[in-house]
Amino acid sequence: MKSQPYIQHTLFPVNIEKEVPEDINVIPFFLPKRYLSFLYKSFGNKECSYLNKKVTAIQIYQASSFGKYLSLLLQKSRVPVNIKQCNLFFSINEVGYKNGIYKRQSGKYSLLEVPPELSADLINYIHDYFILSLVSFVDGYKESGKEIMEGIICFMDQYELWDHWDKRSLHRIYYRDKSRGQASRFCFPHK
Repeated sequence: MKSQPYIQHTLFPVNIEKEVPEDINVIPFFLPKRYLSFLYKSFGNKECSYLNKKVTAIQIYQASSFGKYLSLLLQKSRVPVNIKQCNLFFSINEVGYKNGIYKRQSGKYSLLEVPPELSADLINYIHDYFILSLVSFVDGYKESGKEIMEGIICFMDQYELWDHWDKRSLHRIYYRDKSRGQASRFCFPHK
């Protein structure tokens, strides 16, 4: 039996370009615009083809924690998704990851989609990731002796968030999340 390559399980994609297979699953999705630049900066992007149209997709590895979560949400699409209604594409690479526990759909012979009834769950997951990143970034900035607002401004600069967020709203979000406690994003339901 051939051994599988070791893949680090993280939220961020693992850079293993040599092992990426040619058939890549491209999944269209609609995401509120305020998260787009954050995701593109966090995950990187690449040009892909979806229904013979060139699209820019966020590259996700199925072995990452986000890739596993996304794979659980996918279903085969009965009809192609209208890409005019989508502003984000995920490119999922199935690299060295096989496990009977996770039920996943393969896009090798059919199109995949996140069903509408699960879209809100994925948006909430991305929102949680955004807030956790903001809080961690600002906390690190604060520990270096700088002001919280300076950290928020630096976060906004790094992820190019100025078109869809303002520093006061991120400041409120930061304090609201800090007042709830450490793991509140994963312990309490979304309102």
